Amino acid sequence: MKLFLLIKGEFVRLVKYRVLFFSLVVTAIWLIIIALLSVNEARLLSPLLILTDLCMMSILLLAAMTYYEKQEGTLITTLISPVKTSYLVLSKYISQIIIGLLSATLISLCNTIFHGISINYPLMLVYSLLIIICSCSISYILIFYSKDFTSMIVNFAFIMLILFIPTILHMVNVIPDSFKYLLFLSPFHSAEVLINSTMTTGVPIGEILISVGVLTLLSALMIIFGVAKKFKSYAMRG
Repeated sequence: MKLFLLIKGEFVRLVKYRVLFFSLVVTAIWLIIIALLSVNEARLLSPLLILTDLCMMSILLLAAMTYYEKQEGTLITTLISPVKTSYLVLSKYISQIIIGLLSATLISLCNTIFHGISINYPLMLVYSLLIIICSCSISYILIFYSKDFTSMIVNFAFIMLILFIPTILHMVNVIPDSFKYLLFLSPFHSAEVLINSTMTTGVPIGEILISVGVLTLLSALMIIFGVAKKFKSYAMRG
């Protein structure tokens, strides 16, 4: 019951801070773009759009919410209430998961309706869940080690440059396949492999297993040694 109330509170604040509105607007833009594409263009760009929503948007939306809550003192108020810190963190993950899954589902449905692209929806949801959890964990690590929202955005841009851009270059065949296994050092590449595997055949099972392992391991490490240890001290920090 307490967890449900916390999740409800998260969505109230998502609406209040217009974070949810911004997320829906971005998703609507992706849907319009996909609807206007040809079938081949949709097959090429849809994984990238879903990846952008699940990774970049999850990181930015959670960061924006956290800084808004920090400014208004909501985090401290919630922490001193009779609620476990783990429940508070879990509610934030769940709210982002709901938004991300909704967006991924809508984009996937748009592909199926307008272009007849066959998508493995159960796997899409499972992989999206794993990607969102990893993205939220990355967001918290960035938040904890940034002085303010501006510095967080700078750090975020640096990480995108190092980890995300190579994945995009590989998707458009700029980086040859001979370097693809080095790309698995990036969680964003692992996410791209998983999303792509739900929309096309021929993705090696080994790459899928590596991707699942990378995202699971990174998420576990960041949650155990980062989020779980630093969330409370960050919230109490002035």
